[in-house]
Amino acid sequence: MNTKKKPIYNWANLSVFMLNISHGLRKNDEFKEMSLLDLKTHYHGMKFLNEVFIKIRITFLKI
Repeated sequence: MNTKKKPIYNWANLSVFMLNISHGLRKNDEFKEMSLLDLKTHYHGMKFLNEVFIKIRITFLKI
């Protein structure tokens, strides 16, 4: 398998960024008891819901 340094470096930076964001969110009281998977699922659901509202022309959430 051929891999280059640049994509691996980018992937590692993205992983660290997501980890830092999730740890920052867990300091918030609203998300304190959520696991990292719960946080990920919550924001994926909010993004999907926002896309549905955009499709039906309702601006409800700001993400």
